Amino acid sequence: MKYKSIMLFLALAIVGGVFNGCKKEQDKTDQAPTGLKDNEVADKIRNFKNQGNSGFKSGEEVDIEEALWYITTTANYTYSDLTAENEKTWTDEFFINISLTNTKVSLTEVYAKYELLIENLRTSYAARSEENKQFLTVSLEPVSMDNDNLICKASAVFTYSPVQIANICNFNSIDYWSFWWLNQGGICDGPNFGTNLESDAAEEIQKRIMRCKGVLPSNYYYEPASIKYIFDPTEHLYPIGSGTPNNYGYSYFYWNSSEYPGFDGCISPNYLNLYLYRIQEYIYTDVDNNGFRPVGEALINIDLWGDIKFELNNTIYQHNARVNYGILRLRPDPRDILD
Repeated sequence: MKYKSIMLFLALAIVGGVFNGCKKEQDKTDQAPTGLKDNEVADKIRNFKNQGNSGFKSGEEVDIEEALWYITTTANYTYSDLTAENEKTWTDEFFINISLTNTKVSLTEVYAKYELLIENLRTSYAARSEENKQFLTVSLEPVSMDNDNLICKASAVFTYSPVQIANICNFNSIDYWSFWWLNQGGICDGPNFGTNLESDAAEEIQKRIMRCKGVLPSNYYYEPASIKYIFDPTEHLYPIGSGTPNNYGYSYFYWNSSEYPGFDGCISPNYLNLYLYRIQEYIYTDVDNNGFRPVGEALINIDLWGDIKFELNNTIYQHNARVNYGILRLRPDPRDILD
């Protein structure tokens, strides 16, 4: 995504053993109480909202993970709409400050921050003029913590009415796409050279993954579970033919280095489809089968964006990714609208 052209990755603070240390390339944030059935989650959400409206008892507290779970799961349970085509998306990010007492959060504070999250979602939703816009999901990531406060980054994903691409689930045979719009936007070779300057290969791959993900009935939503990052494609090598580093499909994700022959930031249709299919395979396959997806979770969305690195005397072109996974749940209550 364009807003992530320069990515500053904030690791989770390790305070009093509350958070596990982040891996450099794959940050996994588990927020959900484990082992709950769909109806049990629905009951917890209903009780939380009912008590929030009437007032919690003084002194009622939960731990940090459960607080984040209540905030995000309640938002998704109440407002998420999975019935839309997902090709066209936008993501808004904002920060929420949660007050702590000895690493605990009062339920009154949890509900207040849930209401603040919904206020932010409504503001983001109302600020865009796209037709048929719909709210897909929101997640929270802790970014810093002290004894009294936890600061979280909320990432909200919205979809809107798509302009259907010619080849829905793959690339055509004539258009070469620049790996990153900030380096050189749009189609970089072929008969349509110089068009679509606002897009790039990363965004076009992302569009096809999201569009071909499919839609669900209105009574389903995602309970947020894991957020995973890829900042170094060479740590996610395609198992067949990787061998010595090279510029011909070395990773599941696009990676090119000026150290090796064939260095090129203009990606051919063959390689566009190759990376598209590989990424789909990788993010849908679970970790028990050498994939990227956590067991028992489903893909919510993926953000892909380009990056340039400089190592010694070499220039590296690559794609980074943020992959959001959740537990697909049945919602017995009707969905509310953000309007």
